[in-house]
Amino acid sequence: MFVAFRKKLGIKHILGILFGTAIASFGMVAFLLPRNLAPGGVGGLALVTKAVLPLPDWIGVGMIMLFYNVFLLILSFIFIGPTFGVGTIIGTVAFSLFIDLFNKFGFPPQDVVKQLTQDPLLAAIYGGALVGVGLGIVFKYGGSTGGTDIIGMLVKHFTGLPVGQGMLMADGTVVTLMGIVFKSWQVVLLAIISIYITALAVDILQEGLVKNRKFLIITEKPDEIKNAILNNLGRGVTVFKAEGGYTGQPKDVLMVVVSRKEVEDLRELIASIDKKAFYIVEDVAMTIGEGFIPHDAM
Repeated sequence: MFVAFRKKLGIKHILGILFGTAIASFGMVAFLLPRNLAPGGVGGLALVTKAVLPLPDWIGVGMIMLFYNVFLLILSFIFIGPTFGVGTIIGTVAFSLFIDLFNKFGFPPQDVVKQLTQDPLLAAIYGGALVGVGLGIVFKYGGSTGGTDIIGMLVKHFTGLPVGQGMLMADGTVVTLMGIVFKSWQVVLLAIISIYITALAVDILQEGLVKNRKFLIITEKPDEIKNAILNNLGRGVTVFKAEGGYTGQPKDVLMVVVSRKEVEDLRELIASIDKKAFYIVEDVAMTIGEGFIPHDAM
């Protein structure tokens, strides 16, 4: 998913982007790179390039990533326009810089790295999780690290395919190249796991692990249920005017969002007032406002 970035970044946002890229870089250096793994995209392509080309030692994986990202940003600017902002530039440069700095100064130390990556599956899981957490923080503060986001937009521009499909094609191609170059299909399987864990961690950090529940309630006793929710649960209720598709009769639809622990309380409340009530329960990724996440926390 390509993130819409803030036009103005304050010190808090810049520090957040730097902190996020540091975490993601640590995940790459401590868990993924020693196992020739990367969560797809530009990181994987940089690994392949480093393995194939006779590059000098001072050109690290981070520098190669930066080269590819700058190239993609230039292509994006030429063909699509200025779709990226300052947050993308900071994130892209910082991510590459931290990877090479951590490698150069031995952080974490090599003996620690060997212990962390003895089990390749655990390395893929924990490395993917750390990269995902770091990227999630970067996105939260209005940044990006470039990579397959830009490839996805370029694919959409030239082919009309959705951005997500373009990103998937790019990751799939890079992962396949990793398997061929390193002559190990285990690397491919582990990279796929790492990509999935990274995406999952990003989603959890952006949307939250605990999801609330939205109730849409259709009842013959809307006022009674509405008042009971307001008085007993302390949750706000929104009333929609609707019409029965079969009967053509006007109906009130109540919408209320509650936490997970309040779901059973609301179900019991509805049943106690109208056992014939019809209601739908949906997951809510994020709820911002009174009683949930305050606006200034975003």
